[in-house]
Amino acid sequence: MNARGFTILEALVAIVVASAVCLALYAWMNSAIITLDKSRSAMLKSELMIQAENLLATVNPMREPDGSVQFVLGTVSWNAFPIEGPGDGFHPITGAYSDFRVALFEIDVTLELAETGETDQFVSRRAGWERTRFRDGF
Repeated sequence: MNARGFTILEALVAIVVASAVCLALYAWMNSAIITLDKSRSAMLKSELMIQAENLLATVNPMREPDGSVQFVLGTVSWNAFPIEGPGDGFHPITGAYSDFRVALFEIDVTLELAETGETDQFVSRRAGWERTRFRDGF
């Protein structure tokens, strides 16, 4: 280097080195943002799945074989199909028939995130029931 400054070749080498560092930094930041988005989406799906399980615990698939509920995080939709029954229930201790008909259902559940529109599915099995006999006073 002479006393008057950098040569054009030295300036070009510095620009190439700086560009390579910036490109590597950009690639690292881009992968970090993508990973963050995937983590957030997985967290939202997990929370919506918990809400769906809590909802299914209250749904009687014999009376509501299909439906849809809108939550803040997204929509939960289900379709239930009987896989066994319906049949008369019986009391496990006395062996007498109960007041209910019961069936086992397979429930196909679809989750749709409101924020991204992503969908996910899972299958659950639940019992459905309906009261068929009424005794005096009940």
